[in-house]
Amino acid sequence: MTRLVIGALLLGVLTLAGCSESNAVKKETPTTALAVNYDADYVDNPQLTSDRTLHKVDEEARSELGLTRIVQAVETQQVQQIGPMKVTFHNLKQLYVEPAYSMIDYFHVLTERENFDLIKTFVTIENTGNKKVHFSPISEAFTSDQKWNWQQEVYLDNLNADYEPGDIKTGNIGFVLDEKSRPTALTIRTSDVFDATKSSIAQGQSLSLSYE
Repeated sequence: MTRLVIGALLLGVLTLAGCSESNAVKKETPTTALAVNYDADYVDNPQLTSDRTLHKVDEEARSELGLTRIVQAVETQQVQQIGPMKVTFHNLKQLYVEPAYSMIDYFHVLTERENFDLIKTFVTIENTGNKKVHFSPISEAFTSDQKWNWQQEVYLDNLNADYEPGDIKTGNIGFVLDEKSRPTALTIRTSDVFDATKSSIAQGQSLSLSYE
């Protein structure tokens, strides 16, 4: 009898541990394949020179959209399950940006400076459920000394959207930093997941990405 009680208790502990693990953020070191291919199908943003080939400090790229240079970067992959939505954050970068003259007016909504730094990550979002939902990977974000809402997001990659079952969307999330800012981490709060009646079926969650 005693052995049966002990066995039942152990089974309960293991079950609880398994549930806790399934709800936790999973932090993974990306394989070479993931590091190269996670953005393979992404169409370059029309506002900013792509940083997809930039991985090390001081690497830069130029295009008709202007200059982009790495200030700091870390390769990471963190996965978070929010109801039916599987959200994967790939890498964290601080970029120095010099927009082309033709793009300055676009950025004046966000900053009066003609060159600036921004903090950004790349995200993959998948609806793993069997119903259409509405979701956004960003409702607000902050560092130790700045805070932004979704309206201050730079890339506007149409990630705040309806997701049919099986839909996968990819894109960048980024925010303009204060002058001379050098944050060590970025925390992102997602929206809730909403069903077809606009009722929340899963609460938004927070995730922190760090350079350390």
